[in-house]
Amino acid sequence: MADKLWDWVLQDYAVSPDKAKTDLFNEWRKAMDIRDDNPEAAIALLDAVAQKAKLGGYAWFEMFVLHWKLQTLLHGSQNPEAALPLAARCTIAMQKPVFANFPQRVCLHEDLISAYHQIDPLGNADLIENALNYMEREISPGAECALCFLGLKADFKCTISAPDCIEVAFEALRVCDEANDEFHRVQALAQICQTTTIFAPEYAREHLSMIALDALESARRRNYDEYLHELMMWFALGLRYANDQNAEKTFQLALDTRKRYGSAAKAGYYLAAEMVYIENEDLEGALENLNTELAEIENKGEVFREVSRRLAKCHLLKELDKDWREDAAKLQVRARDLKDSSWVVGALAELNS
Repeated sequence: MADKLWDWVLQDYAVSPDKAKTDLFNEWRKAMDIRDDNPEAAIALLDAVAQKAKLGGYAWFEMFVLHWKLQTLLHGSQNPEAALPLAARCTIAMQKPVFANFPQRVCLHEDLISAYHQIDPLGNADLIENALNYMEREISPGAECALCFLGLKADFKCTISAPDCIEVAFEALRVCDEANDEFHRVQALAQICQTTTIFAPEYAREHLSMIALDALESARRRNYDEYLHELMMWFALGLRYANDQNAEKTFQLALDTRKRYGSAAKAGYYLAAEMVYIENEDLEGALENLNTELAEIENKGEVFREVSRRLAKCHLLKELDKDWREDAAKLQVRARDLKDSSWVVGALAELNS
């Protein structure tokens, strides 16, 4: 699927004798060049390219560009609420005959799953599972599409605490190794760091430092800056578990690397940092870490993550004998944006008991 996609784009548009096609490709390329530093400007440019493709009758290229708009909304500007209606429209459009052989059908379902997952994975669990089932049926032979599917599946299984979440995470790593795909291997190892720490703590205490170091070396080889600070933090936690004297130095290096990184950090970074603080019995540090994370994600579309982290903060404040009710009130307001907030009500009831 991925090979077919890029063969089509590079052969039919990048070097086309049709100037309208090469212009579309070059404008898309400009948007891609700026999307890491200026996602909003990139989205505006992608909108313009998609409109030109639509008016020119280039339906496939329009959908290709909209996929990258969705990727930018989801992973650049962290705005899944803006991405969701567009992702839904695109996946519905895929049912039209003109898109029967479109190489990016599965990718647009990936966008839909990511939007649902960031907003409310528990409330949208059935919709996510349906989309995952579609992806599994539709993916073509080859590693890259399988890895996208397995990565999404592992992340979802972890979020809903499914018993086989660790098994799925390691399956993704196995496929990466067989395909010699280091790009996706970094993501798979980061997922294993998080999943084993949460669901197999004894395994993590023994193996986390080796897993995280493996991932960190892969990320450095690929200049994969997006993951460096998170993987350093998992490595620091693994060293702390092993009582290694380099744990504190590595922890400080992870903090410094995070400060130099321009975009919002992933949830895994903050979870790993929180675990280090807790291992060090530094609950005030853990609270500061939570406050930093919440400042980055507050009211930005990642509803489930914000609610979960606010709940964690309430627990931490109570453990520190500090007033947690103001944060609980904020939590209740934000939880109204979930389809089903009964689990929040139950968790707050336990705090009150």
